[in-house]
Amino acid sequence: MYKVIGTIEGVTPLRFNRYLLNDRQSANRKKMTHEEQVENALERSYRDEKGFYVPSAALRKCFINGGKKVKIGRGYASKLLEAIMIFDEDKYYLNTKDYEIQQDVVRIPPVTGARVLQYWVLIRKWKLSFTVSILDDVFPDGGLKDAIVNAGLYNGLLDGRPQLGRFELIEFKRIKGGK
Repeated sequence: MYKVIGTIEGVTPLRFNRYLLNDRQSANRKKMTHEEQVENALERSYRDEKGFYVPSAALRKCFINGGKKVKIGRGYASKLLEAIMIFDEDKYYLNTKDYEIQQDVVRIPPVTGARVLQYWVLIRKWKLSFTVSILDDVFPDGGLKDAIVNAGLYNGLLDGRPQLGRFELIEFKRIKGGK
């Protein structure tokens, strides 16, 4: 087992669109006031008293998707990463508290539904650091690095992908051993 400490920095804005269980009641957005829609956008962002964050599950899925373009032996890194990649935290906080509200016209339900104005929280400049454990010492750290680079280039993070949420890897450091 080994750990990797990394930092990613956004090259495109990051947009939040967390699913809320009670959001079905607010699906008819044309009846909501502007203030209610802004509040709904803030509720759909990942944030708490410490600030905005990205859940480790979103990072995990993003990195696994990036591994679909990385060959390790005869297969792709994504299958191995699913089994051996574990994040140390549940939440990884962004380096900023600055955000803006983006609005656009969407259809609810998609394709056949009525056109309504939708609001999202958008963060233009962002960076986050993460720590991930790789359970198999044989898995090359270069494979993980390539998966993260590909994820940032082709997949992106959170909502609006691949146009939004794209990033570059600015720090990647392997630490021997671990807990």
